Amino acid sequence: MVMRSFLSCLLGMMLLLSPTVAVSAVSPLRVVLDDNYPPYSFRDDQGHLQGLREDIWRLWAEVNHRPVVLLGEHWADAQHDLLSGKADVIDTLFDTAKRRQQYQFGPAYADIPVRIYFDKTISGISDISSLKGFTLGVKKGDACIEDLAESGVTSFSSYDDYHEVIQAAGRGDIHLFCMDGPPATFLLFKAGLAGQFRYTHHFKIGHMSYAVLRGHTALLSRLASGFADIPKSRIHEINLRWLGQSTQPAGGRGTHYLRIISWALIVALAWVALLILWSRGLRLRVAQRTRELVDALGEVQQAHAAADEARENLLAVIDAIPDLLFEMDEEGRYISYRTQTHAINTWVKPEDFIGRRVNEILPAEVAQVIIDALDEAHRMGSSHGRQIGVELGGHQIWFELSVGRKHSPDNSDERYIILARDISERRAMAEELEKHRSHLEELVQGKTRQLALANSRLTQLSRIQRALSRSSQALVRAQREDSYQYDVCRIVVEECGHRMSWVGYVQDDEEQNVRPQAWAGEGLDYLDNLHITRTEGAWGSGPAGQALRSGQPVVLTDIQNDADYTPWQQAASEHGFHSSIAIPFRLDDGQQGVFSIYAGQSYAFSSEEIELLQELISDFAYGIAGLRLRQRHSATMEELAKRAEEETVAHKRSQSLADLLQLTLASMSSVILVW
Repeated sequence: MVMRSFLSCLLGMMLLLSPTVAVSAVSPLRVVLDDNYPPYSFRDDQGHLQGLREDIWRLWAEVNHRPVVLLGEHWADAQHDLLSGKADVIDTLFDTAKRRQQYQFGPAYADIPVRIYFDKTISGISDISSLKGFTLGVKKGDACIEDLAESGVTSFSSYDDYHEVIQAAGRGDIHLFCMDGPPATFLLFKAGLAGQFRYTHHFKIGHMSYAVLRGHTALLSRLASGFADIPKSRIHEINLRWLGQSTQPAGGRGTHYLRIISWALIVALAWVALLILWSRGLRLRVAQRTRELVDALGEVQQAHAAADEARENLLAVIDAIPDLLFEMDEEGRYISYRTQTHAINTWVKPEDFIGRRVNEILPAEVAQVIIDALDEAHRMGSSHGRQIGVELGGHQIWFELSVGRKHSPDNSDERYIILARDISERRAMAEELEKHRSHLEELVQGKTRQLALANSRLTQLSRIQRALSRSSQALVRAQREDSYQYDVCRIVVEECGHRMSWVGYVQDDEEQNVRPQAWAGEGLDYLDNLHITRTEGAWGSGPAGQALRSGQPVVLTDIQNDADYTPWQQAASEHGFHSSIAIPFRLDDGQQGVFSIYAGQSYAFSSEEIELLQELISDFAYGIAGLRLRQRHSATMEELAKRAEEETVAHKRSQSLADLLQLTLASMSSVILVW
C-alpha cells in the first residue's frame, strides 16, 4: 500500500510538470472576463487577477496542454473585445435570448440570483413594476439592463463595474441598484454597507456560462471536450476553495483519510515498531468519528424535523391564500392543483383538467398566454404579470399569473409552479377608474380649448386696440389723405395679424364701380384685376358690394365654400385668403367707401373684433373727412390771400394814378397862372 501511494504521488508530480513543455507549441487561447465579479473573477490588492474562474481556466490549460491568456476587463469592454476579435472566448456571461443572436454558449456552470438592492429607508419596492420612476445604478453591459427595460424601467445610472456601483451607493449618489447576488454580498460587506441596503427576492436567475461568437461551433466543441476531460474532483476542490464548504461535519472525511495515509507512511517507515501506535491511534479516530456520526445523525434528524415543520407551514400558507396553485410540465400539462377558498371549486373539478394540456381545455388565445409565461420562466427563471380571462360559471373571471421554475435534483423534466390570482374586481375598478380618467381628461381638454380660444380672442382684441391707438396717432401726423389711407391699411395688417387690407370708393359711373385707393399686406396683386360694383349682380354679390348697399359690415367666414364669392374664389385661394370682412363708411360729402380685410384662416372675425374694427373704420372715415376739410380750408385761405394780394396791387395802382393826377393838376395850375 505504501509503495502504491508513493508511485501515485510520483505520477501526479510528473503529470503536473509535463504540460509546461507541450503547451508552448500551441497558440494561446484568449479568454476575456469581468475583472470585478467576486468570487468568480476579481483582482487582489496588487491588481492581479484571481478567482474561481481564473483557477478553472488554469486547470483547463494544464489538462488540455494549451496555454490560456486571461484578460480581465470592465464588463462592457470585455464584450466589445470578443465582438471585435481581440478575444476567442468570453466567460462570466449570462445566457439570454438576445445574446444568443451573437454568441454560442457552453453549458451553464452556475445559477446566479439577480436582485434589486435598495436603501433601508425606502419601502414599497416589491417587484419590477414598483421600480418605475426610480433611477437604478447598473453596470455597463449587464444583462439586467435589458430585462428591466423590457418591463418598462428605463432610468439608469451606468458605471464601469460593480465596485463603482457600490461606491456610488455608499456616497448616496444612488439609492437603488441592480446587481448579481454573489458579488453584491462580497462588495457590500467589504465596503461596510451590508446593513445599509436591503434587497428584493430575486427577479431573475441568471445562467452563467462561457461563450464564443456565433458560428465558431468547432471552438465551442473543443472547449466543452476540454472541460469534460478535467476530473470532477479537481473542479470540486476549486469550488470549495472559493465558494467555501458546509459547516456540517461531513467535511471531516478528508482529514480522516489523510491521517490514515499518514499512519500508513509511518508504518511503512517504522514497520512493526510503530504498528501498535498506529492501531491505537486508529481506534481513537474511529471512536471520535463514531461520536461525530452520532452528532451528525442528531443534526440530520433536527433538519428533517425543521423541514417537516416548514412543509406544514408552507401548506398552511398555501391553504390560506386565495390564489389558485397549479403545477405544470414544460408542455403545459396540468400535474397537480391546490386551492381551498376560490369559487372555482364550484365550477370545475380537478379531474376535469389534471393530466390534460392547457390548449385542450382553454381557448387558444388564453392557452397561448400560459405557454408564453412557461417559456419566459424557462428562460428567465420566473414570469410575472401576464393576465388571462376565463369564462367560468357564466362570468368572465380575470387572473394574473406568476410562474416559477421548479428545480429538479435529478435533472428530470422541468416543472413549473403557477399562482393564478383573481383580479376581476381589481380589473373592474381599474376600468371604472379609466372611464373617470378619460371623462376628466375630456373635461380638462374642453376647458383648455375654451381658455385658449378666450385667450386668442383677448390677444386679438388687444391687437385691435393697438391698431386703434396707432391709427389715431397716424391721423394726428397726417398731412395728406393718400398717405393717411396707406398708413391705416398697414396698421390693420401689422397689428391685427391679417394678410391684406384695402380701402376703396364708389365711382360716379353707371355700374358704380368700387376702385381701391390704398392697400397693404401680402398678395397685393390680387387687386390688379379686382372688379367690384355697388349694384346688384355677380360683381356686386361679394361682401364689399353687400356692405355698401346695406350700410352694415358683411363677414365672409369661409371664402372657399361661399357661393356669393364665386367670381373671386380661385384668386383668393391662390393668395391664401380664407375669410374676409367688408366695413362700409360714408363721408360728409355723401361719398361711399368700403374697408376690406382678408385673413389667412376661416372664421377669423369674432363679434367683439367686428365691433372694434367698426370703431376703427369710423375713426378712419372721420379722419378722411377732417383731412378733406383741412384741404378745403387751405384752398380757401390760399384764395383769400390771392385776392388780398390782388386788392393790394390795385390799391397801389389807384394811389399811383391819384398821385399822377394831382401832379398833373398842379402842373396845369402853374401853366394857367403863368399864362
